[in-house]
Amino acid sequence: MYAYLLHPRTKGFAEATCTLKNNIKSVIDITVGYPENIPEDLISLFAGNYPREVHFDVKCHPIDSLPRDSEGLQDWCKDLWAEKEIKLREFYRNGKFDGDVLVGGEGKMKRDMIACVVFWTLLIIDSFIAFAISSWFRWYLLLGGVIYRIISTWGVGEIIIAAYYRLYQ
Repeated sequence: MYAYLLHPRTKGFAEATCTLKNNIKSVIDITVGYPENIPEDLISLFAGNYPREVHFDVKCHPIDSLPRDSEGLQDWCKDLWAEKEIKLREFYRNGKFDGDVLVGGEGKMKRDMIACVVFWTLLIIDSFIAFAISSWFRWYLLLGGVIYRIISTWGVGEIIIAAYYRLYQ
């Protein structure tokens, strides 16, 4: 049915929208287009085969303009996906969305990517050096690991309740 999109999760969208309707003001619709080098997986991205350009088409739909019931929201979502399919077909034919504005450029993207790689590399190297020469850092990591294990096993709520009963009972 779709050549450029995955089928929408209309039931989940409708349920979430009905549940959150009183807490949100709008639904943001973002369509992403890659004129070349469509990212297929992480390996191709790490190999440097990342998109040279990424185009976004952003629309804001006020919550009051959406249907009120679940079935209406599902139909609205399906209609939106049909529009997105047409929009992406035109994008891949023309290389741009209607009203496209170029922000940044290839040089900025490369510079930002290099800065990220340098930052994370230095952070990892510094962490290994700190682990090797600092007993305080080793204790910090050990304590952090123990706390993480306790929280992931018992959960935060149970720990707080147990601490409350221990202090006040």
